[in-house]
Amino acid sequence: MQIQDILTQIESRAIIDKVPIVDKKSAEVLLSFVAPHMHMLEVGTATGYSGIAMLSKYDTTTLTTLDISTDRLAQAVDNFKQARLTNRVTVLQADALMFLETCSQKFDLIFLDGAQGKYAQMLGLAKKVLKKGGILIADNVLRFNRTNEAHAKRLLKKMGEFITLIQSDSDFTTTLYDCGDGLCIAIKK
Repeated sequence: MQIQDILTQIESRAIIDKVPIVDKKSAEVLLSFVAPHMHMLEVGTATGYSGIAMLSKYDTTTLTTLDISTDRLAQAVDNFKQARLTNRVTVLQADALMFLETCSQKFDLIFLDGAQGKYAQMLGLAKKVLKKGGILIADNVLRFNRTNEAHAKRLLKKMGEFITLIQSDSDFTTTLYDCGDGLCIAIKK
């Protein structure tokens, strides 16, 4: 099965199972930053959709992806196997903050797409494991279309704190993209 067929299959299952995955426009922006030989970190594996998309762009990229949900990780592992990408991905069940606190690896690109309420807490830790010139991409920074209104308001307040922190951090050049639920792209100086 071709990668595009696998991604289409994951998209269809995501709709049925109500699993949030990155939308097509945000995926295009994300993939535009993936370059050959990148070592990438993804926080929020879900079912592996964005990880498979990132890995499929170049056969020299590697990915460490983590999620706290064992059920979704099991689906993701199956999807990575089906896509024949298991030799370039490390799938971990882990709390993002605990992983970042103890991580000794350095990454060229970090994609934050899970634990959105903790983005502000993750920022300093992610900055430590992001290489100079590395790219931090955060999804869902402008809106939450897949959650109830009260929860969305709380998350948006936390996202406002994250955006303020990252835009005021002189170690980053930051741009917000109004596509999908909103992307924040920050390049580490």
